[in-house]
Amino acid sequence: MEQRLSLSDSCRLQRSIAAEKQAVKARIAYFKREENKIWRNLDEVKRQTRKLEKGRESARQRRHSLMELEKVLELRRQREAENVKRALELKTSLGITKEQHLKNREAVLLAKREATREAREESAEIERMKRRTEARDLAMKSKRAVAIHQASIEAKLQVKAEKEKRLRRVREEAQRKRAAILASAKADKAELAVLEEEEMRCLQRLQNSRMISQSALQDLEISLGEASPLCSLLHSRGASSLRAGEGLPWAPKFSPKSKFHSYSSKFAPPPRAAGKKEQFDYSGSRPFQASKLLEDHRSLSTVAVESDDEGPPRLSGTPSRIRDQHRGDTQLMEALTAGEAVA
Repeated sequence: MEQRLSLSDSCRLQRSIAAEKQAVKARIAYFKREENKIWRNLDEVKRQTRKLEKGRESARQRRHSLMELEKVLELRRQREAENVKRALELKTSLGITKEQHLKNREAVLLAKREATREAREESAEIERMKRRTEARDLAMKSKRAVAIHQASIEAKLQVKAEKEKRLRRVREEAQRKRAAILASAKADKAELAVLEEEEMRCLQRLQNSRMISQSALQDLEISLGEASPLCSLLHSRGASSLRAGEGLPWAPKFSPKSKFHSYSSKFAPPPRAAGKKEQFDYSGSRPFQASKLLEDHRSLSTVAVESDDEGPPRLSGTPSRIRDQHRGDTQLMEALTAGEAVA
């Protein structure tokens, strides 16, 4: 048999489902973040690889430039050595005369001027190669800086776009929740109006039942007479019901241990004129009519109106009060049995 969940159990179940859903969403977001980290690490590895390749290419170019420079210096040293050797050969082969010495000196000076000119040209070429290499390195650095700046701008734009998308998603979700809450409130309001109408109808039916019960008890009192024990008991129970209900034909009571409002239906007999006595006639069909009225009274002794939709209706008041009501019903039955025996 399916067990009905209470409101607190339903709320607790809803909270647990919402918490589980939130945990699943958090795990999904965590997995996505980890995947993004892995892809970012791969991109960083690729960038580092490209950077290393560019560095290696630059190192190879520098080594090539140094090798060319070393070749040029070696050629210059070879020329100087050849010039010195040629000068020595000229000095040894020719006679050491003043004119020859002057000629040799001029040749040496010419050779030195030529060597100096070649050295200057080689130095200028080396300087041009050096400036060209520096310009190429500077261009590569500028290009790399521009690429890094462009990548940072693109990353900022992407972060901004993701933030705007997330904010738009949050606003849409809030709008959907607000619309759902408004729809639920409207439905609850319509249901509340229907329940209030049902409550008024039940209250009217209850008042009609109270009036019928009061009329039946008055007829029972008229039939039994004022001097009978049953009338005395009805007098006492009617007075207590008037005190509990403050003069109303029905008195609602609320028990803090239950969610039901109970309405007591103990009525007092109508007031009688002083000195007027009525005798109860036990002959004929009176006992049967009194028994029927007493059964109607016992069936209407306590009516419980349900204030919530959980559990069956229950009697209000303390256990001692409920025992007093049952004890009064027992005394009524005994008095009625005694009247039938006398008849």
